[in-house]
Amino acid sequence: MDHDNKKLSSTEHEQLLKTHQTNLIAYIATTLFGVLMAAVLIPNFVKVKKNADFGPEKFPYIVAGIFIVLGLTGLVLEFLSIRRDGVKMSVPHIQIRKYIPQAVMILTGFAFIFAASAFGFLITAALFTVVWLFLYGSGRWKFNIIWAIAYSVLIYLLFSQILGIRFTGGVFGI
Repeated sequence: MDHDNKKLSSTEHEQLLKTHQTNLIAYIATTLFGVLMAAVLIPNFVKVKKNADFGPEKFPYIVAGIFIVLGLTGLVLEFLSIRRDGVKMSVPHIQIRKYIPQAVMILTGFAFIFAASAFGFLITAALFTVVWLFLYGSGRWKFNIIWAIAYSVLIYLLFSQILGIRFTGGVFGI
């Protein structure tokens, strides 16, 4: 939408500004997550053979690279859109209370990584999936447990059997 030819109302400008700020925050978070994956999480928690051929063992780095490329691409496109829209950017006023669910998800994601190295991926994934389902509104015990087990087993089989990625077994070896 080209805003050069028409004057935006205060409300329209404010909405456009909020949209751009939200997009910038999302792209920065995506980029930083990719960097965090590549620099910290993968080297410390994924067992990758040294000098491995390009294949399943490089998959985590490919995912991290995709996050980085998509985040940076989004940032560039958003800055071009801001320039095209003629929006004057300011530092966003972030209301932390609005982001509590996202913060809980991120923190439990890190807790998941550490718990998976101790107890194994399969058990940890099932437990955390049940917790996440309850956190985000599903109050059905039977459904949550069945879904968590099925989802965890399917993800485990996809990555371990089809993609050939090994998970840490933890104390239980699974």
